[in-house]
Amino acid sequence: MSLVAPLLYHAENNLTTVTQTELKIHKPKNNMKMKEKEYIDVAKMANELRVIFLEARNSMIDKTNEDFIMERFDAEYIEERAWDIAYSFNADMCRYLHGEHKMPGNFKNIDYDYPAHIRGEVEYDLALVNDMIDRLDADDRTAQTQQDRAWLVDWFFETFGRWALNYNFSSDIAEALCELEHQNEEE
Repeated sequence: MSLVAPLLYHAENNLTTVTQTELKIHKPKNNMKMKEKEYIDVAKMANELRVIFLEARNSMIDKTNEDFIMERFDAEYIEERAWDIAYSFNADMCRYLHGEHKMPGNFKNIDYDYPAHIRGEVEYDLALVNDMIDRLDADDRTAQTQQDRAWLVDWFFETFGRWALNYNFSSDIAEALCELEHQNEEE
């Protein structure tokens, strides 16, 4: 994804623009360090989440609610929420990798998907997957392990998609708008 020009997204038959400024890579506040090991590329995940949240926010804005949404769901709020969820997904990935590597009802399986990513062909290779997990457990910082962390972010989105994250964030905004409407009715 290029950060050179504004990105256009299609949402609810409206084009919304996410600007380069909104997409810049952010670090957690106060240079906060993660306490647990990094199983995914947390910065990449936070940026992916930020794009999803900005798209959801921008799709909810109209002339009557723009000021409220932009104030309540500003860039700082979106950044903090993206990092919080990215850290949560990191912990979830750790649990997943140390489980049985399967999700009942889901067609994705890391025991096949990771070897396909590395070798270009689908084959079951638990040893290769376990080597990756061992490197992640050791908090290894080699180029291969960094690539694995980035791949796990991509694999996460291929497995679970982006729709539910967009929907949930849009629902949060809709709930806040309903609360505002009720407050205005009471006044």
